[in-house]
Amino acid sequence: MDKNKLAVKEERVAKFNDFNDIGDMMGFAETLIKSKMLPPAYNTPEKVVAAVTQGKELGFDPMTSLSNLHVIQGKPTLSVHAIAALLARAGIVWKIVKDCESIEKDGKVVDKITTIRFLKKWHGETIENDISFTWKEAQAQGLTVKDNWKRMPQIMLRNRALAIGARFVAPDALLGIYETTEMAEVMKVEHTVDAEGAVVIN
Repeated sequence: MDKNKLAVKEERVAKFNDFNDIGDMMGFAETLIKSKMLPPAYNTPEKVVAAVTQGKELGFDPMTSLSNLHVIQGKPTLSVHAIAALLARAGIVWKIVKDCESIEKDGKVVDKITTIRFLKKWHGETIENDISFTWKEAQAQGLTVKDNWKRMPQIMLRNRALAIGARFVAPDALLGIYETTEMAEVMKVEHTVDAEGAVVIN
């Protein structure tokens, strides 16, 4: 490749990341759309720029933002992977202590529960919070009839407990943004979840 062309391309990428020139931002956004590498929802330069701008506020690079931020009816949302990254950046350690574990009564399974323990340093002390989400709670919200919850109850309970817990222990890191499946379910937007918890908006 011509060195001058490469230099120009690198400069455009840098400007897109630094948000110095709206013309270069829109132009590079169009290039990304044409590459077919972005999620289908990013079909206009304006949507790409909006996602990258929101991602920058969270400390993400442009391509990370476009892979992990999803816009649901105009509202930005975060993938569980982005939430986990923000927790790590905030110095918060978490671990699953109950993973779709059965709750029994009189020898019968009456519920399933996932509990995630969050550990956070505060003024030299370690604060511990256990956040749980149960199948009955999911039922009460009308979630368990949905395909994703039928196919992957363990992953969906895990994702929901992580999202709820992250907002509780690190609201400043998430800026109040909801996890993608939470918003998609509230807004009744069709979506699928894979075995890794990644979301695709249909």
